[in-house]
Amino acid sequence: MLERLYELREEVIIFLDSQQKAALHDKFKSDSFQIILAYLVDIFESLNAVNLKLQGKNIHIISHHDTIRTFMAKLDLWKGRIQQGNAASFRNLDSGFAHGNLDPELKILIITHLSSLKAEFTKYFPDIDDMRESWKFIRNPFQCEFANVAEEIQEEFLELKFNSTAKDEFNDLDLETFWIKYHSVYPLISHQALRVLTMFGSTYLCETAFSTLTAIKTKYRNRLDVEDDLPKEKLPHTLAEKVILPSCSDNVCSMFEGKSAEKLTVVPVSDNAISRRICEISEHLEEMLIVRLQSGIDFVIQLHESTDIANCATQPVMK
Repeated sequence: MLERLYELREEVIIFLDSQQKAALHDKFKSDSFQIILAYLVDIFESLNAVNLKLQGKNIHIISHHDTIRTFMAKLDLWKGRIQQGNAASFRNLDSGFAHGNLDPELKILIITHLSSLKAEFTKYFPDIDDMRESWKFIRNPFQCEFANVAEEIQEEFLELKFNSTAKDEFNDLDLETFWIKYHSVYPLISHQALRVLTMFGSTYLCETAFSTLTAIKTKYRNRLDVEDDLPKEKLPHTLAEKVILPSCSDNVCSMFEGKSAEKLTVVPVSDNAISRRICEISEHLEEMLIVRLQSGIDFVIQLHESTDIANCATQPVMK
């Protein structure tokens, strides 16, 4: 939003002038406000970039840790450059000073803001440097010394470190896959590594899950009904390849997108398998119903009205 406002600053000035907002027009048009706006656009652009790096399905807490440490180091770099009158780290701010130097008062304002931003990050991540050392063996056990790991796993760590096959595979696998693969061989050290790698570094996965739930609990959810397709085709409901799979693809498209639906095409579906499973489930339910009736235990029966391919009414029973 700020970047868009900065790009349209000339149009905004014209608009404020046409609306006869003299005080607001003069304030917005002033050089000091334009410079501060340019700095805010740049700093929020950097914060948004950090936020995006912290999101994703296959990002673990160690990569989050590296992203935060990198940004905190950049804050020190930017502060040092601003102190020297160098605004090269801020694209829009630097372009505003193509023919001049940073004002001393503005320089102090930016340095103060960068310092307070660094202090906030340090407040939220006070042990960020300590965690780097404790996670060193997870990032690369072959470039770590036994003194950097807990005493109870040091012997197992040395066995892993000098395993040439594991060292070769480490370069080809991601961290999670590597530690999972060697969990049965080196359970103690792998357990500690996986405890860290499975931590939730952000709320991204929770938010995406809630977003999916929100998409399901809408009017589009009413379209996710395979039953309507069965009578139309006048085919048995066991024809998974001709009826069920295409209907499921349509449902997925309604909720997500075409790429997600394409993944269903690789699912092996057999009509015989569907029919066999339905028979097995029916026999199991029948056995359970007989046992419940004979035992006298209270239970609940839910009747679901439906129609078969001949348009005849049926009432499947679900306990």
